[in-house]
Amino acid sequence: MSQEKKKKDEEKNQAHHGPPILTERDLHICASMVQWVRTVRSERQRGNRSKYDENWLPTEIDIRKSRLFWRLRSGKEPLPVAPPTCYSCPWYEVVEDDRDHWAYELYVDAGIAYIAQCPYNIVELHNSSGLPKVVEYNEVRFKVWQGSSRYEGKIKTGWWIKRSK
Repeated sequence: MSQEKKKKDEEKNQAHHGPPILTERDLHICASMVQWVRTVRSERQRGNRSKYDENWLPTEIDIRKSRLFWRLRSGKEPLPVAPPTCYSCPWYEVVEDDRDHWAYELYVDAGIAYIAQCPYNIVELHNSSGLPKVVEYNEVRFKVWQGSSRYEGKIKTGWWIKRSK
């Protein structure tokens, strides 16, 4: 790199009085935060269940705990629709990973399947058992079944969920 180009690059990242104002990482985090706020606010406008309104701004707790903000800071984009939750936390892996996921718990009430406390619409039942075989969340379908499978290095028995193709 020429000395002249290097000097121009250094000047671009400096305040008029000297030290750099923002690093590339700082700029990425700021851009991620703006995208996070816009995404959260747009969920409300699309009519999705959200406690956030068009004036919402994150608190320190939101900043520390948001899976969406973490996702954006990691360089990933938001999903086109919000993923299901697992005990109130967005469950991106169940949408994106092509593998079996332990469903923790599943119960049915009034035609709705609750998986890890998140409501899914029942699309198809297993024979006459009344238990769900295919469920749907935000127009994304998942197969569910009872059985045993390897999860985090151990064999677990219970309910399983996997995105349908």
